[in-house]
Formats: sequence, structure tokens, C-alpha cells
Amino acid sequence: VSTQSTGKCYLSYGKPVLLLGQGGKNVFHFNGEMQTWTKDQHIQLELPRDTIVEAQVAEVFSGENSCLRTHSIVLTDAVVIGGQQVYQKPYSERQILLEKLCQSVKKLSVKRWQDTIPVRSLLYRVEHFYQLTGSLRKEYFKGHTTPRLAHCVKDQKLLVHGIIFIRHI
Repeated sequence: VSTQSTGKCYLSYGKPVLLLGQGGKNVFHFNGEMQTWTKDQHIQLELPRDTIVEAQVAEVFSGENSCLRTHSIVLTDAVVIGGQQVYQKPYSERQILLEKLCQSVKKLSVKRWQDTIPVRSLLYRVEHFYQLTGSLRKEYFKGHTTPRLAHCVKDQKLLVHGIIFIRHI
């Protein structure tokens, strides 16, 4: 009997959205109410052509007194990457492909556009949950009247909405 957990967890930064990459900065999000793909001017991200990923838009605070507010895209799962269907692959394989996608998007962003939103894929093993909770803090932020839970990463603070647990079968 194995005592090792196969579970993973990640922080939820907002409601999940599907993003469709059509090459370069041609990125669309799926509007569930209207059942259409819509180009979002606020998503400054470059994705390869024929890519569909699940993501969350996170509020990020940085600077002195956490007063500088930006947004970051957190990729959580992949459906299609560069025309290759990956949704039938095991979750762990999709996460490896998603991490490679994140690295390539970061490299393109640094080379071409300084205004491109950084992409992060933050996934933790359940055994390391204590490390994750050690980086969570309640703080006051500009535009919020009550303290909010934030994930502190280096000099940035991402607002947290919850924790998602995933069990591998």
C-alpha cells in the first residue's frame, strides 16, 4: 500500500475562463452567456495559434504599500496546444505541457513586449500544502475596504479567492 498522495492543489485567483490563441496577441476568451469567443483588450498575452487553455485572471499588487495594481494570467489546464489535442492526456502530462507553454510565452514576452502580462502556472503537491499556506497573508489593498487573503511571491501579492484540490485516480 502506497502512502504517497497523488493529489495536487492550486490557489484560485478568480473565476476560470477559456482562452483561445490565434497566434501572437490574437487571444480571445469564451463568453458563456453569449456562447461566443470575444477578443479582450485587457488580456495582453501572446499564445500560439490553435491553443485553448483554462486560465484565471489574478489581481497582482506590488510596490510600496502594495499600491501598484496589475493583472496576471494564471494557466490552470490545457485543452489544445498548438493544434495538438491534449485534453485526453493525464492531468500530470497536461501540466508538464502547460509549464513548457508558460516558459515559451515568458520568453516571447520578454523579447517582444514589455507590457505583456506574465503567465504563471502554480501547482503544489498536497504533501507540500504547508509551504503554500506559509505564503498566505491577510492584508489591506487599495480599492478594498476589508483585509484580503493574498499569496505573497517575491515582491508581489496575488489576491486569493480559494484553494482547489485535485485528486488523481
